[in-house]
Amino acid sequence: MKDRVTVGVAGAGRALELHAFGYKRSNISVRLKTVMARRDEQINEAVERYGFEKGTNSYKDLLNDPEIDVIDICTPPYVHKEEIIQAMYAGKHVICE
Repeated sequence: MKDRVTVGVAGAGRALELHAFGYKRSNISVRLKTVMARRDEQINEAVERYGFEKGTNSYKDLLNDPEIDVIDICTPPYVHKEEIIQAMYAGKHVICE
């Protein structure tokens, strides 16, 4: 069993704020590795505010990172289906609401 779960998050809006709060309150060791968003200012704010190691504009960076165990999808609902399918094909666990 792993000592901690490495998470990549797609989206940097309100849902990320709620999920990041949940990660901090959980009793699971979580590594917030990469946050993905369309705009650089969203990425920079998420890295600073929530402690991500890095940010990206590309969802493929989350999919192709062998260290990321879970992709937490915090994007608008109209892209959820495609992102979930891609993440599962990449062998990732998925969080999406």
